Amino acid sequence: KERCGRDYPVGIRLSCDEFIEGGITIDYAKYVAKKLVGVGVDYINVTGGNFDSRDMISPPYFHSLSEGWFFKLAKEIKSVVDVAVISGGLISDPNIAEKAIKEGIVDAVFLGRQLIADPEWPKKVREGRLEDIRPCLACNDGCIGRILTSKPVWCAVNPLTGFEYRWSSDEDIPKTRVKKNVVVIGGGPAGLEVARVLAIRGHNVTLIDSSDSLGGTLRIASIPDFKYRVKKLIKWYETQLKKLKVNVVLGSKASPELIRGLSPDVVVIATGSKPLIPNIPGVENCVVADDVLLGRVKVGQKVVVVGGGLVGIEVALYLGINGKDVTIVEVLPEVARDLEPISRLALLKPNGLLSKYNVKVLTSTYVIRVEEGGVEVLKLPLERSFIEADDVVLAVGRVSELDRELLNTAKEVAKEVYVVGDARSPRKIIDAVHEAFFTALNI
Repeated sequence: KERCGRDYPVGIRLSCDEFIEGGITIDYAKYVAKKLVGVGVDYINVTGGNFDSRDMISPPYFHSLSEGWFFKLAKEIKSVVDVAVISGGLISDPNIAEKAIKEGIVDAVFLGRQLIADPEWPKKVREGRLEDIRPCLACNDGCIGRILTSKPVWCAVNPLTGFEYRWSSDEDIPKTRVKKNVVVIGGGPAGLEVARVLAIRGHNVTLIDSSDSLGGTLRIASIPDFKYRVKKLIKWYETQLKKLKVNVVLGSKASPELIRGLSPDVVVIATGSKPLIPNIPGVENCVVADDVLLGRVKVGQKVVVVGGGLVGIEVALYLGINGKDVTIVEVLPEVARDLEPISRLALLKPNGLLSKYNVKVLTSTYVIRVEEGGVEVLKLPLERSFIEADDVVLAVGRVSELDRELLNTAKEVAKEVYVVGDARSPRKIIDAVHEAFFTALNI
């Protein structure tokens, strides 16, 4: 201010709670905020966390934190200063941002990852097109996770991120020179994205799914309350396909006869995946994670989850939140190896989410046999034991669900046939969406 003038605006971003013992607390932050205003600071940007609690700076969806979760800190700061206060945290819903401003909790709202998922958020809000806002999943897979592993920023739901030099928005996606009749089989993330982009490019698109609703494995993934953002993504796709006049056919199995009747130029198979059933003695006594999440089976109080990858972690956390006594059994030396670093920290730190919900973890442990009353395991090097359980849930991975007869029929009928998403190889949402996007560009 001495160099630029007293009217030159200077602000500071202040961590008002570091969420660790011995760290900054809100009371100390209020003291600091008053001192800062006293020397001329014009606005305070309220956030929280530090390197050791970085999962609280960019919280992954596991945390179940509300949108605008730093607002409670901002309200405290605003009570002791007379300058502008800015805050946010996990904001995607503009109604929540507007409410906080109207109620005087903050003077302005910041957005982070949501602007990576949809850079046009402010424009869509201004134009009243809230249904067109592509929601951030708070998954960290494409943004924070890639930064921490020295990769360019991407986004799980926005394949344009990182490729803005080619397409800054959907309007820049090149239109097709030859309009084709395309049949997309499967309404999961890959099928939804490929249908959306094909329609934007000007192709005539029919999407077929045997279920009575869109989403595929996304519907299963969206069941835990901490995955509510996935529900918003499914709704967004439904809205976009309707606006783009994609012919969506639900409740119909894509039989060879149906495919032949549509006379497609192109067939895209996005039929997803199904749970892998390992060859373990007594495996018939197990249930699969999909059936637990969908409510097809009710599990008892003591549950063993076999598999400590993403699916196993999510179903274990879901059961733990619902009061079950859960033990994860994982053959590898550590769990959550397929999660990005921030999510791993949120789950596995000493006071992390698995500890909070009393989910026990056994690593380097093999399941030898499953019985009605539990599982016999071998923990390396040679420690054999029996874990009592009312139910054993399998979450050891997925396998592609690809109908070879359907694939052969598609090759007979259409000039071009593509297999995308989990039907090609079971992976994450980010892989399905990106693969679908670039496939659609090549049709």
